[in-house]
Amino acid sequence: MRYADPDLTGAPESLLPLLTACLAKDPVSRPTTGTLTDHLHDGHGDFADHLPPLLLADIARRATDVWLHTPHRLPAPAESATTATVPGTPLSRRRLLSAGGGALIGLAGAGGGVWAWLGSRNTPESDGGTPAPTGPTAIPASTAADGSPVALWTGTSLDREEATTQLLAGDVVGFAETVSFRALNQKDGRGLWSDDMVMDPRQITTDGTSFYASDGTYEGPGALQIRTLDPRTGKETAPQIVIKGFDGSNSGTELLTASGGMLFAASRRGKKESDPDANETGWHLIAVDLRTGKEAWREPYEWDGVRPWLSQVVGGRLILGKNSGDLDSFLVQAREVRTGRQLWQRRLPLKDSANFIPGQLAIDERHAYFGGDRLRALRLTDGGVAWEYGSGSATTSYGVPAVSDGIVYAHENRDAPGLLAVTADFGARRWTESPSGRSLTPDFFAAPVVGEKYVYAPVRGGLNAIDLITNRSAWVFPTDARRFVIDKERTRIIGAGKTSVVAIPFA
Repeated sequence: MRYADPDLTGAPESLLPLLTACLAKDPVSRPTTGTLTDHLHDGHGDFADHLPPLLLADIARRATDVWLHTPHRLPAPAESATTATVPGTPLSRRRLLSAGGGALIGLAGAGGGVWAWLGSRNTPESDGGTPAPTGPTAIPASTAADGSPVALWTGTSLDREEATTQLLAGDVVGFAETVSFRALNQKDGRGLWSDDMVMDPRQITTDGTSFYASDGTYEGPGALQIRTLDPRTGKETAPQIVIKGFDGSNSGTELLTASGGMLFAASRRGKKESDPDANETGWHLIAVDLRTGKEAWREPYEWDGVRPWLSQVVGGRLILGKNSGDLDSFLVQAREVRTGRQLWQRRLPLKDSANFIPGQLAIDERHAYFGGDRLRALRLTDGGVAWEYGSGSATTSYGVPAVSDGIVYAHENRDAPGLLAVTADFGARRWTESPSGRSLTPDFFAAPVVGEKYVYAPVRGGLNAIDLITNRSAWVFPTDARRFVIDKERTRIIGAGKTSVVAIPFA
């Protein structure tokens, strides 16, 4: 545009003069938003109602994001001090879309020129409706054209690795970020506390009522130290547990999960070593009784250089899984919770399982479910294959599954990729996602979450809500989050991505 004439090949002929004017090299020659309105508005319909939902939601997000962050202002000179003001109401859609000016019209032209209306709307700003949500991170109210919900709150994060799912403890949600652990109030997203001693997501876990963080000595004899943290304050609520003889550093210990008064970990016997080869021996699965602070059991296992473990306690069994050292298979095992005795172990061909993260095991009272070249169910009693869905062909694969109320959900990579639902007992197909007209790219390494009205399936750039009655996409919430957890008691979904966290209503 700066050095040559713009290429408008494919643009609707009726919009060419206007598009050419919008792309004029001299800014003074470009039409104003008022001029664009005069040319495009024919008195019928509403411009906003004809924009694609994802585009409209993204415009709203970008326009309102500035109000989510408190600016750092220098004090004004005494003689010219002024009172800072903040808009009391959000931008209406008309003001929002007008702010886009010629750039927005350019988008409309690229899409075929079918959105050539610009009308007025009734908004809280104009009709005295419900005010925007309040709170330090509340989003000004907006409504997506496809019916997707308004975010309850949003915030920023720094989580380059995206190495674990969020941890829920009561009304608090915890995020293990790149250099610290941060706890937020689920109600409004307000930050409650952070812990810079937790520098690795494998250093912290929860039983749903407290957070447990590990640390170790860096000189002298090894010791695994475990702190019990109050979810709302981050303060220690019990004497620190010390298990001597283990390397409690972030390279020597990995907290797995906590349940029923027991904490489970993978830890290396000995002290912290500077020699990487020394860290390959002495690894054990251990259980710690949180009531007595004593080691309950330990079981050695062969270190294969791969972390982390995925874990979940179900019916007196500790179910564990992780990518194996060959990177082409996934190791699954079950152990007795009270003794640590191994009940069974199975290796599954899962080449992409190195991308699995803690919190992604799909388990009910009978089976553990896994994607890959097939969708599989393993019996919890003996680890045997209860059923398999799919042919195992090179052209079809299945994403990380979720299970709820006797149904297993997973993305299916086929000619038209989409969500698949099969019965949990026998693996019989119930339905596949029906076409909705949206072009969506499923995220096969992100697990769906299931509600009563929708199953929420992560897709590239958003969260796709699939209606459980029509089996069709009802709306897509735009977000960079890829990991989602549900708080059913507070009816919300908490999402986390590399740079943002968000809460949306759950239905």
